[in-house]
Amino acid sequence: LDSSKGENDEYRTSNDKITEKILNATDEINRMLQEITEKSEQIRKYKLEIEDLTEKLEAANARNNTKQHRIELLEMENDTLLINIKSNEAKWTKQKGLCLKKVQMTFNSLAKEK
Repeated sequence: LDSSKGENDEYRTSNDKITEKILNATDEINRMLQEITEKSEQIRKYKLEIEDLTEKLEAANARNNTKQHRIELLEMENDTLLINIKSNEAKWTKQKGLCLKKVQMTFNSLAKEK
């Protein structure tokens, strides 16, 4: 009976050690799972932040594209105005020449009458 009691104590001690190892491993696994959960939550937050920033960037790009298009339209309008100015300058120069010619002819005519 004593020898079987000793064997039972050995088994109990061995079982206690195995149980302790299992509990320690379970605790470690639970800590790892908690870390994974926390990291997953961080990743989810980062993903939402990236999506938000991406939307803001796309909106800013759209505004910039609109502004760039407006700039291009204004540049075209400016080019058209410059062409019109040059055309008008040429017309005015021609008219100025014709007016000067008429004035000269009038003076010549008046001079002959004297």
